[in-house]
Amino acid sequence: MAMTVKPPAEAREVFESLKSCADNMRSVTYKELGDAVGLPAIASGAPLGYVWDQICIPRKLPLLNAIAVQTDGRRPGESFLPEGPKTDMDDELFWRGVVLQVLGRLRNATLREADAQFLRKGAKKT
Repeated sequence: MAMTVKPPAEAREVFESLKSCADNMRSVTYKELGDAVGLPAIASGAPLGYVWDQICIPRKLPLLNAIAVQTDGRRPGESFLPEGPKTDMDDELFWRGVVLQVLGRLRNATLREADAQFLRKGAKKT
């Protein structure tokens, strides 16, 4: 039986903000993201993790949360990549590849389908 994960309260807003940034082909800092959805930057981890784990991975979408970055250096935080075995590719190269996938693929119907599935899973628009 599949386990249902309740989305964090701000997951819908974070998802929408990330989609908008992807549509505009730009990254967003954790602070900008927090400001856009009414969260302190430090509290963006749970909604970003939900977008990764419950939206992108199951639907085989590029990792939309890859465009959320730290203000200093414009790179993702240390928790961007899950713990576990590393590939021969370094983290920077991996992240850049993921960002290219996000900016290249999510500007199409795949994102609209993910949006529809997100709504069906119970996360309501506010």
